[in-house]
Formats: sequence, structure tokens, C-alpha cells
Amino acid sequence: MIWAKRIGVLLAGLAALSMVFAAWVYLKTSSILDKTWDIERTRIEHPWPFNDQDLAMIRAELLAQLPKPAPIAEGEEAPEPVNPLIGADLNAMRTSRAIGRGERLGTRLGCMECHGADLGGTTVMDVPAVQGIIAPNLTLGEGGLPGEYTLDDFDRIVRHGVRRDGRTALMPAIDFEGLSNKEVSDLYAWVLSKPHVDRTLPPSYWGPVMRVLVATGQVPPPAAFRIDHDRRNPQEPPTKQIDATYGAHLAKTCRGCHREDFVGGPIRDGDPSWPPAGNLTPHEEGLKSWSKTDFFQLLRTGKRPDGSEVDPQGMPWRTVGQLDDIQTEAIWVYLQSLPAKTTGR
Repeated sequence: MIWAKRIGVLLAGLAALSMVFAAWVYLKTSSILDKTWDIERTRIEHPWPFNDQDLAMIRAELLAQLPKPAPIAEGEEAPEPVNPLIGADLNAMRTSRAIGRGERLGTRLGCMECHGADLGGTTVMDVPAVQGIIAPNLTLGEGGLPGEYTLDDFDRIVRHGVRRDGRTALMPAIDFEGLSNKEVSDLYAWVLSKPHVDRTLPPSYWGPVMRVLVATGQVPPPAAFRIDHDRRNPQEPPTKQIDATYGAHLAKTCRGCHREDFVGGPIRDGDPSWPPAGNLTPHEEGLKSWSKTDFFQLLRTGKRPDGSEVDPQGMPWRTVGQLDDIQTEAIWVYLQSLPAKTTGR
């Protein structure tokens, strides 16, 4: 009888501790999700203005479209040179070219991998015990962005991981915090240009397992807690060339899966069924034995040097493989410059 009482007391104590722990986890993670951020407004021009080089290129393009002038007869004076920029709708050109750049950038960044080909939103992951990653509708249709959605709102979510109301978002902004002002402006132009999609989706959420992992520090907090919100982003991206500076700019979008030091390992805030991300440092567990050709092959065909295939769900190589040769080699140069580190656990 006495043992039964002791066991009962023990079980009651464990139940009480469990309730206390559960309450602590809930309160701690709720304080993370409900935290508000005061993000200083970044004055970004939209659409992005032309510089002198842009205008020179446009002038050359317009001149090439003009009919060839008739030969000048002997003794005649040459006509005044034509300035095709006079009368040209430069504002329409700015918008059109910004949309084009934004679409190419959005494709490279994998925006459609999560938000869908129509940017109308999709369910990326829905495991109730763990979490739901719901990429919202980015169009101006029903269930999408409100009509008064501004470039500042867009910048806060993309580069800061902060919602329009100032609260923490589950957007993986750590991948995009390094975008230049021009790139954010171009993405915004592209998003606004998409046809309206009427699709209402539920918000993303954390299940009990993810709340425990975050509260106990086994999974990092959302991007807003890991971003320097006082930094000053560059006006334009680095010059497109094969070097580590340009490669580092491009590779920032790999950090959500491969981690901020590119050591890979289990994707800590992803679907448990996703395969671990590869180690991208020149470590023997990573790319030490790889050649540049091997790296190109993986991104273009989805095949490792040993011929095995990469799971396209875990590694969107079809999207990343759309990088051109200069971009791909620049990333390779940057990854080879990293310190060799063992794979994350």
C-alpha cells in the first residue's frame, strides 16, 4: 500500500512538472512569436532608376531600331544626330525592366518553390506535431496582399523577417537579408505585376515539438532574432564576375538549409522527412574531393560525383541550376574560400 502511495505521489509530481514545463515552453515561444520589432524605414526607389550606363544601352538599342539614314549627297550637310531618348517613355521602360529583373531574381531565389508558380501561396509543410510552413499568397487577389501593401512592408518581411504589424514572422529572411536595395525594389515590381490569385491560406504555426525545440535552444529562433536590423544594405548588388565577393552575395540564399557557416546537417526547422543538407565547406565531409566540374554537374543534373541523385525536394537543384556559368563559378570560388568544418549535427 505504501508503495502505491509513493508511486501515486511521484506520478502526481511528474504530471505537475510536465504542466509547468509545458506552460514555460508555451509562454517562451509565444513571447518569441509575439515580439514586435521597430524597423527603421529604408527609402528605396521604385521602380529602380536608370543610371548613365543604362541610358547609354537604351539609346543604342533605340538607335538600332531606327531606319538607316539615306546617303548624304555631295555638298549636303549631315543632319543633326537623332536622340532617341527624346519622347521615349522612360518610366514605362523602368517598370518593364524592373519586372524582368525581378522575375529572374525571384526564380534564382526560389520564390516560386514556396509561394507557387503563380505566387498565390502553397503549403510547404504541414506536420501538426511539428509545424506548418504556409507560404502566403503574394498577389493582390483575395487572400493575398492588401491593396495598400507598400515597399516598406515588403522590405520588412523579406530582409528582416518582420510582419506588417511588426511581429516576428516565420519567413526565412536570413537567406535574403543581404539583398541590395535594387534587388528588393525589383522583386517588389515583379510581385505587383503578377495576375491576381484568389486564394486564402491559414497562417504558419509551430506545433508542440517545434515549440519545445525552440524553447530549449535546439532549433534557432526565427530569422528576425538573428539579423542585424541596423545594418545598411548596399544600393546595388556586387559586380557580376567570378570572385568570392559576388559568390558570397549569391550564396547567402543557401544558408536557410546549409546553415550560416555552410556546414549543412539536419535542417533544424524543416520537415523531419527532408534529407540533411550537404556540407559545402572544403572539409573531407564536404566538398574537399570535389572539382569545379563536379559542382557544376550537381547543380545542372542533380547528380553527385559518384552518380547518386540528389532529392529535388530537399535540394531544389532545378532552380539553382538556372544560374549561369559566371554565377555558378562565383559560388564555387566563394565556397572554396570558406574554412573547412565538420558537418553540423
